[in-house]
Amino acid sequence: MRKYIKYAALLSAQLLVFSYLGQQFAEASTFLEGKNITTAFYFPNQSTIGFGGIPVETTVGPGVEIGGSPQGYPIASIDFSDTSIELDFFRNLVGTVAPFNGWRFYDANNTIPEFTDAILTMSNTTGWVLSFDADNIWLNGSGSVYFDSSTLRIDVSTVPVPAAGLLLGSGLAWLAGSRLRKKRLNN
Repeated sequence: MRKYIKYAALLSAQLLVFSYLGQQFAEASTFLEGKNITTAFYFPNQSTIGFGGIPVETTVGPGVEIGGSPQGYPIASIDFSDTSIELDFFRNLVGTVAPFNGWRFYDANNTIPEFTDAILTMSNTTGWVLSFDADNIWLNGSGSVYFDSSTLRIDVSTVPVPAAGLLLGSGLAWLAGSRLRKKRLNN
């Protein structure tokens, strides 16, 4: 009977660890939703905020977060979801040619995991170039052509949380501990 109580106690402890790690994994699996992201328009290079614009910090949630892109002459609405950024244009223009003419999206409060991939899909527009690093997504429209109803969608991904490894590791540690205890009892 005493043996079963020990196993029940060990199993309960492991279940507590699993539930805690599962909760941490669920929270970490949310990429952009509920987090703050900053958007700024840069021109004529990546170190100059252009056209009298100012960086706009917004919390990602339901609906369109930015109704008019953050520069002196708004050209698109910007909608963030948990794994994408979508720009819907409401003006017909050709992007001025410069080393950089476009948006930067970045983590406002160091709460978003590092970006590991970003894929650009264009509809009814040409000439856009996407680049990214761990903390920034850059969308360069130098020389691009876009129309009322053009859309850009950036699908993003991040470093996965190693929760599965933590779960496996805690299970292996429990097995190793059980085996050591059993060995000590037999000696």
